Amino acid sequence: MSEEFLTGPTSTVRRRRKKKKTKSTTSTATTTNTNTEVDEAVAIAASSTGGVESVLSKLRDSVSDGDLYTSLQVYKALFARFAKQGDVEPATELAAKGSCLLLRRGLTRAATDLAFQLVDLFTESHTEASETNTVHLLNIVRAYPSHPTAPAVNGTIDDTCDEDSQRFLNGAIKWSMTEGTYPRGDPRLNYEAACAYRRSGDASNACLRYMFSEQCAEYAAYVHELATNGYRGEIDIFLARSVLQLLAVENVRDASQVYDAFIQQCGGRKALDTPLTNCVELLLELVQKGKAGLPLFQLLQKRYSKSLNRDETLQSCMGRIGHKFFGVAKPKQGGIMGMLEGLMGGPKKR
Repeated sequence: MSEEFLTGPTSTVRRRRKKKKTKSTTSTATTTNTNTEVDEAVAIAASSTGGVESVLSKLRDSVSDGDLYTSLQVYKALFARFAKQGDVEPATELAAKGSCLLLRRGLTRAATDLAFQLVDLFTESHTEASETNTVHLLNIVRAYPSHPTAPAVNGTIDDTCDEDSQRFLNGAIKWSMTEGTYPRGDPRLNYEAACAYRRSGDASNACLRYMFSEQCAEYAAYVHELATNGYRGEIDIFLARSVLQLLAVENVRDASQVYDAFIQQCGGRKALDTPLTNCVELLLELVQKGKAGLPLFQLLQKRYSKSLNRDETLQSCMGRIGHKFFGVAKPKQGGIMGMLEGLMGGPKKR
């Protein structure tokens, strides 16, 4: 999931091809908002020790003059100073506000470069994935022009906007996995990533992130939407895949909720009365028994082998479910389960 940082912002500033309709704002209001952002950055810097007045002056002038390349350099210089001094809090405030300012100008690659430096600082300093720090990252995510709640863009938008937001989210999730209480990443960051991938049409990654978003009803609705969009004969496979993948990471609670929400989307249990649906329903009950349920699990696999063989992912999931819940030898992983392996190493979610 990790990404290499961009080496410089030159191509960022020049590469702005896509245009976006801006909301009705006056130039006076835009100037006032920009100056407020700069004043806040100045106030943060003034609270720390060190002679940075010349840098602050350059920051104010560059933003006022619309020289966004220079303003990025100034933000990065101030950030580097704070980071070197170990002043994580002012560095966080500065990087978060600087990223959002650049995003409102449509410079998503430059903003991502600066935002990634913040994630890098959090990671290297083992900064806790606290509520405050996570909210800073969420504010950056929601400022990307492609986000439905993003403010108006003053200018054109980099044509890498979608990729930039997804790249930043992956970095933020990885940090929250190692420094937070959620072994698979903060659910809010996972949810934002799921929505970002969904907006760009990447169903595979959208489903992967929905798994850890705790938004079971929306996840089930999305999977049902995918299933009914040309795959009506495989609706039960879509259900089984989403439920078994959650069971494979020992998330029984969300697996049950996704199952119930999906069945509701279908119009009730009778509307999806297939052998594979029966298998999933029985398996949700069986995992509650632990290792004592091994004989029944083996019987279930044999009884519904034809249904489970309809999709390779289901067999992979069953192998891991057998290992985690019933003590079966750990299977070799490949395909989607191989992709998930790195997210499965943490303790099971309760």
